[in-house]
Amino acid sequence: MTELLPDPELIGMATARIFDITKRLSFWPFLSTLLITGFVFYRHVGRRRANLRRFLSYLFPATVWRHRSALVDVKVTIVSIITSPLRKSLLGLSVPIAAAAFAYGLNQWLGPPATQFGDSFASIALLAATIFLLTDFSVYLIHYIGHHWEPLWAFHRVHHSAERLNPITVARSHPVYDILAKITEIIFVAPVQGAVLFFWPQQAGLAVLFGVAIVYGVFSLAGANLRHSHVWFSFGRFERFFVSPAQHQIHHSKAEEHWDRNFGGVLAIWDWMFGTLVMAPSKRQKLEFGLSSGETHNGIVEAMVEPFVYAHNAITHPDNRNRSKAEQALIGERPR
Repeated sequence: MTELLPDPELIGMATARIFDITKRLSFWPFLSTLLITGFVFYRHVGRRRANLRRFLSYLFPATVWRHRSALVDVKVTIVSIITSPLRKSLLGLSVPIAAAAFAYGLNQWLGPPATQFGDSFASIALLAATIFLLTDFSVYLIHYIGHHWEPLWAFHRVHHSAERLNPITVARSHPVYDILAKITEIIFVAPVQGAVLFFWPQQAGLAVLFGVAIVYGVFSLAGANLRHSHVWFSFGRFERFFVSPAQHQIHHSKAEEHWDRNFGGVLAIWDWMFGTLVMAPSKRQKLEFGLSSGETHNGIVEAMVEPFVYAHNAITHPDNRNRSKAEQALIGERPR
């Protein structure tokens, strides 16, 4: 009889995954998303008109969830899940592994550092803040490169071709983009993180748990799932410091003044420092989403195959980068 019972270890792993605060698609972030959406809805319709039927209609509008773009979101997500083991086996590498290897190389080349930071709370907090800032800046950097390096943009376009935003859109990513983005992240980020590990070899694991995981968990609770949604939620006076859901929706806008803006992950300070920040007003803006050139990916085959054609054209016809925005739009390239 006991053989028919579920494995307690598997139950524990599943439960931990469901309630993991650092994962967007888990219980607490979804609950916070529901509460924030309810707050926005209540402010939008007023107390007298607020009821469950209207709230459900607001939460699941047919114009979003029945749009063809939502179906492509689901299909691309399924492909991403299926190809995930293959991508990981092909790479066989990650930023933490590469960073550890870099730190080991420094130790072999230079020997142990003359000065290492201690294990006090202040030292751990400093390391946690350093790793978090490096991690968040890497998100900005990789995203920026994904929009400005044509071979990478060719595949990132799949994400930006979404004409309606919903929480599933976050996983609308071409497998090749995931691979190229990871390689780019390893090249630019791993050496810096490795240098940090070189000076804090003992406390690194604790600092990551203390800093990055907790901060990203709070970020998830602050409405990260609303970034790809129809719900407008601005951080008001804090827009200059933190990336709000509305700020990321502006990033997806087709309007020319919003092109190549708001690349940040958690902190908006990187966009502010490098002149790519567009703060979201408290009042909802009417935005159109999708590629500025008007191209769409209407099916899974088109979404998976067309980026290779675009990448080939971008590599073999580099002179197109010097064309005007209107000319680039006419030949099917993303206007800059």
